[in-house]
Amino acid sequence: MTPFELVTLMVLGDLAQQAVTHSDTSLTGGLLAIATFAFLASALSWITFKSRRAEKLLDGTPQVIVRNGQLLKENLKRDRVHRG
Repeated sequence: MTPFELVTLMVLGDLAQQAVTHSDTSLTGGLLAIATFAFLASALSWITFKSRRAEKLLDGTPQVIVRNGQLLKENLKRDRVHRG
């Protein structure tokens, strides 16, 4: 699961929750919000499937931050990760 897919699932859950608990309890409004977001997520997923450039831009590339038990300081700096 990519980070984008995780965020998509969290946002869909939030949209469903708002449709149920918000003062506007119409089913149409909730379904419209969820359908719109699901369509946009599916469209972006399809675009990343078809285009390597879009995939690299939206999904990113993994970085090795530890090699042979040693932290790679350049990769930590590039990814803005600090030793905590």
